[in-house]
Amino acid sequence: MKIAQGPRPWSIRLFAFIICALGLSDLIIGLSDIDTQIAALTYDLPSIPWSRDLAIVWISALFTIVLIPVAAIWFRASKIARALVTIAAIPSLIAVLAFAHLAITSDEYGWLVLFNAVMILVAVASLYTNSASAWFNVTCNAREEVFE
Repeated sequence: MKIAQGPRPWSIRLFAFIICALGLSDLIIGLSDIDTQIAALTYDLPSIPWSRDLAIVWISALFTIVLIPVAAIWFRASKIARALVTIAAIPSLIAVLAFAHLAITSDEYGWLVLFNAVMILVAVASLYTNSASAWFNVTCNAREEVFE
């Protein structure tokens, strides 16, 4: 497996920064208030007996899962990862379209949900800029020449 060579365009850097920042903020918020996280996890998955340790493992696993497509795009210029990130952003698009009016009229958490959804959409859109598409194509074409 070959690592993507050359400098990353600004749009790839923007994608990596936004996704890592959102994942890190979720990790920090989750670890700073474990009791609230345990309550939320118990509500969402009542069949699991949640403890502090299990909640910490869950929160850390979610952060790791967020980093996987970032690493695949940053290090491998993976078009498959770009497609999967795009598919995974569909709920954010639905959230922005459906709940934008609620975020304006609700408490501060509505704004936070809307902000996160918009930032995810900005990050995914940055993967489809001209510079990012050219970088994906050049990197993938360089790998295809090895097999010719």
